[in-house]
Amino acid sequence: MGGTPVNTIVDIRSTPECAPRQAFEQWECLLSGSYFPMTLIKPQLERFHGRIRAVTCDTVAVSSVEATPHGTRRSRRHIDQPDDPSLLLGFPTAGRGWLDESGRVTAMEPGGLVIYDSVHPTDSHFYEGTWGITTAMAPLSSVVERSGVSIGRLPINVRIPTTGAFGVIEQFFRDLLEVQQTDSAAAVLGAHALDLMASAVLLACDSRLTEQSAQALARQQVLAFVRSHYTAPDLTTEQIARACAVSRRTLYRLFEDVEGGVAAMVRRRRIGTARALLRTDRTRSLESIAAASGFASDRHFYRVFKQQTGMTPGEYRALQHPADRPHA
Repeated sequence: MGGTPVNTIVDIRSTPECAPRQAFEQWECLLSGSYFPMTLIKPQLERFHGRIRAVTCDTVAVSSVEATPHGTRRSRRHIDQPDDPSLLLGFPTAGRGWLDESGRVTAMEPGGLVIYDSVHPTDSHFYEGTWGITTAMAPLSSVVERSGVSIGRLPINVRIPTTGAFGVIEQFFRDLLEVQQTDSAAAVLGAHALDLMASAVLLACDSRLTEQSAQALARQQVLAFVRSHYTAPDLTTEQIARACAVSRRTLYRLFEDVEGGVAAMVRRRRIGTARALLRTDRTRSLESIAAASGFASDRHFYRVFKQQTGMTPGEYRALQHPADRPHA
């Protein structure tokens, strides 16, 4: 997989010029076009607001939806329309609701994953305030091929707590959406999207991961650990490997496509934090910024920052805040 991701952000809401019913009809067309044919039901029409943010990387479409309460219905009429079957991973992020697929009802609420498809009739409804869900969707045949799980064994419409490895998978798709405006970053993450979907299916089936899926999951576990611990100044590659239950050799192999490997990735994340602090906090001392960014000493901070940016931290801050420069 690879290539440049296709990004979409659409916001639809009722206004004095756009009645709630009209906004809802626009939203129905948007969702049917973004996923597959469906009918929206039971809207809260005193007002309406719906927002979709999406990134498509080759065959995998990842999206987040936020909307006022309503339901969806995919009937046999919709299913009979020409359409390639899809498999979806749904991670509810806000609100509460339920999903009924072929008579099996599952709760839709934060802290869980629901795997479902476009093959069966489906009803869903969110009924508590503004609701949200992050979804990954791919051709059913691609996920079956990558995971090796037959269609009859797929864990359809079973709620799985997003703890452990499932939490890593959820975070991966949420991170992919967060970096969707940066094509290069989204492309790096998006290359693993199908493998992570296959990992979720295999884990839900309590099956042994394929080599590709296991490597993709291990890589995301490392990224999640680094994201949570990179500000620790004594963080080492040995600690990262041990925490993620991989050998140092495996750790290096997982990130052999990343320039400089894991250690450089940690340094770049620290520099990113330092740059953000220098942009947003004019008065914080450079020593405090160095410590908050994970550098063990001021000297190390200055040296690495200049290597990465071509300027000292002080010069970078002055460039961000020209009004603070002394006048000649």
